[in-house]
Amino acid sequence: MADTGTNYFKRQIRDCKNEIEKKQREINEGFQAQAKKYFELRKILEDEKNHEDRLICKPLKPDKLREYKIRLNEYKEIYTEYKKTEESNIKDIDKKLEEINGFKKFIFDLEKKDETVKAGEFEEERRKNLEKVIGYIHDKNDCQEYYNTVMNIMDNKTKY
Repeated sequence: MADTGTNYFKRQIRDCKNEIEKKQREINEGFQAQAKKYFELRKILEDEKNHEDRLICKPLKPDKLREYKIRLNEYKEIYTEYKKTEESNIKDIDKKLEEINGFKKFIFDLEKKDETVKAGEFEEERRKNLEKVIGYIHDKNDCQEYYNTVMNIMDNKTKY
């Protein structure tokens, strides 16, 4: 029973991890897209042929200024969309991490419960074996000392 439960929770954890990877991939792709637009803007500004004079501190030529403004607006749109996606995905990732922690706790509890059941079964088996030994020794009537020792162990009076 515990194996079925742990397998279920392990599948849930794997699904959550896959979802986290997907969300992180979306964040990375958005970052790369906005970074690409940013570097296009930088390229326009840093190319000395785009300025009225050969110095890059001079104003851009009118056609390059128009191109720069168009690309700047594109960059702003991409950047705002990226920020929205990033914020949303980070919240989703945090929720998924909380779910994973919950599933891990369930797995731990199931394993702990399974170990408790196994310990109880072991103790029951030990008790049955000691009862068989008692029966054998009691039938012999020779070994009263052994009989008393086993009885003390059964009653947990002494360590064995």
